[in-house]
Amino acid sequence: MSSEKDAVDKAAQAAQTQVQLLQLECDRLQLAVTAAQREREHEREERDAAALERERARAETDRISHTELSLVLNKLHSEESSLRDSLAKMSGINESLAQDKSDLNSLIVQLEEEKSVLLSQRREAEQEKLTIRDELVRSEQDRLELDSVRLALHQSLRESELARAGLEAELQSLQADRAKLQDRITQVSLSLSLSFCPS
Repeated sequence: MSSEKDAVDKAAQAAQTQVQLLQLECDRLQLAVTAAQREREHEREERDAAALERERARAETDRISHTELSLVLNKLHSEESSLRDSLAKMSGINESLAQDKSDLNSLIVQLEEEKSVLLSQRREAEQEKLTIRDELVRSEQDRLELDSVRLALHQSLRESELARAGLEAELQSLQADRAKLQDRITQVSLSLSLSFCPS
């Protein structure tokens, strides 16, 4: 009876560990989304700085000669073309970041749903543990009071073994779900790494 109680306690602790791991993954993904938003803000500041530089260049041309003006204009055209190319690349990066953010948000929602399922299963395991504990206590009391209840106690112990087998099956299912979830997180991380690699 004590070994069965320990097995049920370990099952509940394992479910709690799974919930904590999922919470850590959610926190890490939230940090990744924040970093992506900061990168986009940095790109916007660079575009603003480029616009200010063009305005300064225009003001500078008001006080230089026609020959110098032609040279400066040629240089500005070259720089503008380069900036246009850079902006096109930034636009592509922004679109990729937007898609990655959408994928991350979807994954976070999915993680929250799976966390909710794990919490529900944990509550069920706790309730079943209490139920089994109560049954064992009553069975022990009945055994001490009447020898004739031994057959009923034997049946109760068989039911407890079936319940433990069910918990072990649920734990195996949770471990399989965790492995699938780890694969999805790895794929998302790989996608993020590839999207930031220079083309």
